[in-house]
This record gives sequence, structure tokens and C-alpha cells, in this order.
Amino acid sequence: MFDTTARVWERAGEVIVAPPVPVRPFIDTLKTRCRSARASSFGWVIPADDAETAVALLRAHFPVVQDARQVAPQPPPFVDGGCEDPFRRLDLIAVLTPAAPALRAIYHDRHEARAAFAQLAAYDPTLPAQLGLAESLENQWVIAYAAQRFWHELLSGLAQLVHGVVLADGTLRETITAPELMEYWHRTRRQICGAVPEHTGQRWYPTVATLPIWIAGVLACLEGPAFTLDESSATVFRHLPPWPLRLPSELFRLEVKDAVHWPVSVCVLPGSQVGDGQDVLLHLSAVGGLSKNRALWATILDGRREPLVVRVGKQRYAPRRIEGRRPYVSDWNDQPLHASGLSHLALTHRSAFEPELGQAFVHLAGNDAAGAPDLVHFAQQLSRAISLPFDLAWAAQLWAYGTTSDDDATPLITPLPSIGCQGYWVLADEPRWMRLIIAVQHGVAPEDLRDDDLVITDIGAALRLDDVIEQAGEGGDEGMRDEG
Repeated sequence: MFDTTARVWERAGEVIVAPPVPVRPFIDTLKTRCRSARASSFGWVIPADDAETAVALLRAHFPVVQDARQVAPQPPPFVDGGCEDPFRRLDLIAVLTPAAPALRAIYHDRHEARAAFAQLAAYDPTLPAQLGLAESLENQWVIAYAAQRFWHELLSGLAQLVHGVVLADGTLRETITAPELMEYWHRTRRQICGAVPEHTGQRWYPTVATLPIWIAGVLACLEGPAFTLDESSATVFRHLPPWPLRLPSELFRLEVKDAVHWPVSVCVLPGSQVGDGQDVLLHLSAVGGLSKNRALWATILDGRREPLVVRVGKQRYAPRRIEGRRPYVSDWNDQPLHASGLSHLALTHRSAFEPELGQAFVHLAGNDAAGAPDLVHFAQQLSRAISLPFDLAWAAQLWAYGTTSDDDATPLITPLPSIGCQGYWVLADEPRWMRLIIAVQHGVAPEDLRDDDLVITDIGAALRLDDVIEQAGEGGDEGMRDEG
């Protein structure tokens, strides 16, 4: 590994410098700065006059150095640096984007798309080392093990920093704020790399001075259009097209016994949220041959066949169809797709379009990092599913309260296992919606709501039911006599 210990020791009046792996920048610089250096089977042999220069080069190119000389100078203190503008190096996004596949796979496959790293070195020779990379011999690249873990952890949790808002035209505006991004970077560094070292050469450790480069790297690894800086609000933003055009770059195969095809998006209701404990299919959009899509359609709708198997991340599901009369809305393309000539099948639970009163429903969002809901559509769904009136402008607040987890009860809105989209299961049959609606109406948090507020106010005179019927009957008779 790149961050394995590099060693320095003395022998016969000369100094031996032994890097853990051959790194071309170190070798080229050493040959230039220390012309008397000669290679051996156990490292580089350096005359005593050039020893300090060689050790300084070793410390500059390798993060972990052990100096075993009898009179070894104190290693220089570690300089963490500072960062006032985390978005200062967004110009590197275009340079780092070709390396994004290699960076995303850096923890699992260190040899994927390594040629892209050479482009980073051509743009700025100091750039790879600041990201934990180093060029070895024969166009090979080595990576610090701690840098692998740091990259993997940064990219794994980056989606939680993305805030998405669906606009009136259906497009999605995604934003990331500078304070949240900096706090996330510092927290991840502390979790993976520990506390700041006292001296150089102790271990690989990313400095705060390189934070703008790391931010450009993680933003380049997000699929879709590049982010743009909004200087007035210290945020970066981008616009994504309306769903379902926000599709993943890689499609996953579904393991279906009698039909192999490419799914575009899938949403499953886990058995843990269903009474009988069996997984349920809520949405499927698939592209394939017409005969294979027809076989898939029959497999889903025929409850007697073996259910298909869906992989969402590392979890496997075997969803069955939902029982009932016409539970799905299906759609087929009238003509073959223009580019591929294939068939497109879309099968979605009817509650996504026509929720029933007092019944839970599914809300489908796009395949964006934040899983941003379509709040206008959510408000329309909720207004049909519950009997309480509310202002549709309260959708954002109701969604925020509904997704908040409570230790005592299941959240009213729960994310569902999905690929190619993001589904949410909304429990519309819960009486807690009344408390939330009244809390939003009064402008207070639901936990601060008083019991006196949970009353129904009668408007008009209070009359017995039989009096209302009698007055209505008298009015009707009078009207009939007048007409006569």
C-alpha cells in the first residue's frame, strides 16, 4: 500500500532510503536532486552528504516514514492548514469527472479506470498526492489504504447533504450548502483518520488546506449535470430534468425465471410493513423485447407463478402482486423505442394516482440523491386519502413532520427499497395526521400542541337532528305550495 511504512537507516557510512512501493514522482525527483543515489535490492543508497535531501523527498512523497538512524532529526510538525472558501477549486470538477468511475470503485476495485488518474497528473502534478494517489511504474497507480476508506465513506454518505426541491415545471433543483459540506468532511476525516497527527510521517492524513480539492472530487462523482456555485448563498446547485428522465447510468438485471430484461425503476413494499409478511410490488418500469415484457407482465399479474426476485442494493426481495380488482395502472409504448426498437412496460400501483380514502398510498419520486418528493402531487394524494381538510400550501411542512422518526410510533412517511426511483409509503389511515394538520394551522410543533386545540369547532346554530329534518320538510312543502 502507498501508506505502508517507508524506512530510513544507516549502513557503512551511507544512508538507505527504502520506499514501500516504487513511486515514479519520487524516483524521478530523487535522480534529479541526488545524482549520486544508486538503486539496490533493498532501497536507494544515498551518500551522507545527500541524506537529508533524500529523506526530505521521502517524507514529501510518502505519508508514513520511520527514521532508524542513530542521530535522526526531529520530524517536522504536521501542518493542517486552513480553508476559507471550500468551493475555491470547483474548476477541477471537469478534470475529476473522467476519474469519477475509478473514485467510486476505489474501495472495491483499485484497478478500475486507472488511466483517468494520469489525466489528473498531467493537469497538475501535485493533485494526485493530495488525494491519496501516486503513480507507480508501468503506468500503474497506488493508493493509500486510509485514502480508500476516506473516499468510500465520503461518497457513501454524500446523498444526505443534497437538498432537492421539485419546481412547478417538474424539474428538480438540488443544492448543497458549504457549512454542511465542510462539517461532513471534518466528521468523516475524524471518523476514518483519527485526530490530527503531531508530526509528519506518522500516517496518511488529508489536510484542511486540500479540502477544496476533495469537495471538487466528491461533487464530480455525483451523477448528472455539474453543480454551479451560487456566491450569494454559499451553496452549489444544479437542475435535473423532470422524472422519469432522471435515470441511473447503470441498469440492474432482475432475476426472472422466464423473462430477462432491463428494469429502469423498481419500488417494493417490504414484508415487514405488510400484514402477511410478504413483499409487495408497487412499481416496475422495464425495457426489453416485447415478448419478454409480456412474459414479465403475466408473471406479475398471475399470482400462481413464481414471484420475481429483485435486488435493491445488497438486499433481495421476492415481491408478489397486490390483491384486489385492477390494483395496477399499466402502460405500454405504442411504437418501439426510437433508438433500440425495444418495448417499454410501466406498471404502477393505482394509489400513486388515485389514493382511496383511509388507505395507505405510495408516492414516487425521482432517482436523485435527495429523493425529493413532488410536494404538489403529494398534497393532492393526501387530500384524497384523508378526510381532514387542509391547505395544499402546507405540503412541505406536513412532509417534514411525516418523515420525522418517532421512537414510540412508525413514521407516517417511510422510504421504500427502490432502484431508478425513490418510493415512499404514506400511512394515510393514521389519526396522527389530524394532530399534524392542526399543529401546522396553529404554527406550532406537534409536540407543543395542547389538548384544548384538538377540538372540532361548530359553525352556526347547534340544532337537534330531528329539528333539522322538520325544518327541511317544512321548507320543502312551502315551496311546493308556492309552485302550485
